[in-house]
Parts: sequence; structure tokens; C-alpha cells
Amino acid sequence: MTDIELAVKGVFVVEANKKMTPFVLLDDGNGRFLPIDVGYSQAMSIDTVLQNKIPARPLTHDLMIDIISGLDATIHSTIIDDIIEGVYYARLIITIGSTQKEFDARPSDCVALAVRTKTPIYIDEALLKLASIGIEGLEGMKTLDELGQ
Repeated sequence: MTDIELAVKGVFVVEANKKMTPFVLLDDGNGRFLPIDVGYSQAMSIDTVLQNKIPARPLTHDLMIDIISGLDATIHSTIIDDIIEGVYYARLIITIGSTQKEFDARPSDCVALAVRTKTPIYIDEALLKLASIGIEGLEGMKTLDELGQ
């Protein structure tokens, strides 16, 4: 198993079935992109960090980081490890002392935590090869700011 590190390119929307669907776009740096559908609240949570906007009150992901830190633990990484019927699965790796624990989690929550803590997001090479798209697959996407105009 070869893990490839992904970078978060941004949060975008695309029209699907006459409605706007938000997704986070991940990039391997070699022309392969991985769009992952996310809910609106996760989209806003991720975009808030990427746009350097500070909310008046902590968002859920900020609270999670505060709790993890308060328990003397740290987020180590995220691994996107499966896709079943179009749904991605991920594991959040948390370090507690000298022990690492893995937690099943939605990739959208993992990405929201990773952008806040600047921790790596990995995907298995075989899964990336299966699920990634090229630059031509990005037509029609809009940023959240473009959507609001």
C-alpha cells in the first residue's frame, strides 16, 4: 500500500440534478484531483479556514480540536481508504502520548480538522488512481464566493 499526500485546493460547488452540490477538491500535485461531496456545514467549516475568516464563536470542528488538545492528544493525519457506492470512507489518526488511535470518520470532517491543524491527508495510490479526475473534469465548478455573487 502506497499512500499519496493530498493538498486541499478549495471548496467548490457544481450543479447536479438542478441543485448546487458542494465538494472539497483535493490535489495530489501531479494533475490528479479528487472531488469529495460534502454537506453544506462541512463546506462552510472548511472554507472558513481556507479564507482565513475567524468566526465569532468556535465551530464544531474548532471545539473538537480544543477537546482533543485538552486531553493531551494531537491529530496526526487522515487516511482516505475506501469508496463504496460513491461514498468515501476515512480514518482520523490521533496521537495520545506514544500511542496512535484510529477513528472511522467522514472525509469531510477529517478535512475540516486537517486544514485547522495543518496535518496531512493521505490516500492509497490504487484508490486515487480509481477515483481521481484530470483537469478537464473540473469544468463548471464555482467557488462559494462566485456562487454568492
